[in-house]
Amino acid sequence: GRWDLALELLQQMQAEGMRPSTACLTSAISACIHGGQPARAEQLFERMYAICKPDAAAYNCLVCMYCRLGKHQQAVNMLEVMLRGGQHVDLTTFNAAIDTCWATGVVPLQQYALQLYERAHQQGLFRGLIAEQACGEGFLLDIQLPCAAPHVVLISLLHTLHELRHHFASVGASPRVSKVLLRVALQG
Repeated sequence: GRWDLALELLQQMQAEGMRPSTACLTSAISACIHGGQPARAEQLFERMYAICKPDAAAYNCLVCMYCRLGKHQQAVNMLEVMLRGGQHVDLTTFNAAIDTCWATGVVPLQQYALQLYERAHQQGLFRGLIAEQACGEGFLLDIQLPCAAPHVVLISLLHTLHELRHHFASVGASPRVSKVLLRVALQG
């Protein structure tokens, strides 16, 4: 959170003719964000283009910042720039963006959150674990959901239940199966 020191060091580097690396600039952006200076973080990110190409870490910092500030559209716009540019969107960024978009209660943003969840899920993120065992006249399903933001956990549960519905439909549930018990917990 020592954003002032981070910016001072960047100025010293440039005054001495050194070109800051992407990692240095991203660290300064992060320091501004954690120091409660979002406007400075945005300015530094914009200046970054003149010095070097922002990397995924820099984009991830800004998306998470916009999410924390409730700037949903800016978060979505930045995320789209990342995705179109082939940048790696990390678990933290997906988690923040999905949770923020869902929490708005605005249907188009919630639909976008579901699309993001699907994209993340296809990349192997937010995978739950399911263990099935026979239990009397039915099945006991232990579902371990990924530990994530509250709305991401909810979407993971809905996604898992949807997958189970398709699984039971495809295998043709036995006529003897009259009960399916679910035990749901968070991983970790």
